[in-house]
Amino acid sequence: MACAKSATGTLLFDEIEKAHPRVLDLFLQILDAARVTMASGETLDLSGFYVVFTSNIAASEILTLQHSSFTTMERHVLAKAQRTLRPELYARIAEKLVFNRLSYDVQMEIARFHIARELSFLRDKGFHLIAGQQVVSFLMQRGFHPRLGARPLRDAIEKHLRGAVVDATLAEIGGRSGEIIVRGNELVLRRRESHP
Repeated sequence: MACAKSATGTLLFDEIEKAHPRVLDLFLQILDAARVTMASGETLDLSGFYVVFTSNIAASEILTLQHSSFTTMERHVLAKAQRTLRPELYARIAEKLVFNRLSYDVQMEIARFHIARELSFLRDKGFHLIAGQQVVSFLMQRGFHPRLGARPLRDAIEKHLRGAVVDATLAEIGGRSGEIIVRGNELVLRRRESHP
């Protein structure tokens, strides 16, 4: 990673609680001096960068607080973060933000977004498909997880939508345009009738 003197940007480190202690030492150097010295001896100036850490600290405990106020949940998460992270690292983090878990309605919006993105991906591969609300509901049943967030939902969307296209292609049915529908316990591609 080369950083020019005037470089700016954002450095994002995901799930810092899983970082090796030596990596945490690197974080201290970045937060303290806004620079890091590479093994080659080169020093990178990071003063123009925002540093963002994410964490899932206390995520498994949040479900037990689901009927508590956000303030109670926030206090609990921050206290757990303070106990979990090294004190010198926790003290150097200027802003600490706690996000609400994703509600069903929010995950429904995320599902629609990922379905549209997946259909766009398939369109780029030559498939012109549509999917209705039944498909969204089907995918929500298979992918919604209040504790794990949006990843299982995204994975279910990719698996089931692509699976329907692959199955139709292998069976040589469905053509390259049509509608994804729910049939029993799976998604299938129903071929769009062509009109002369």
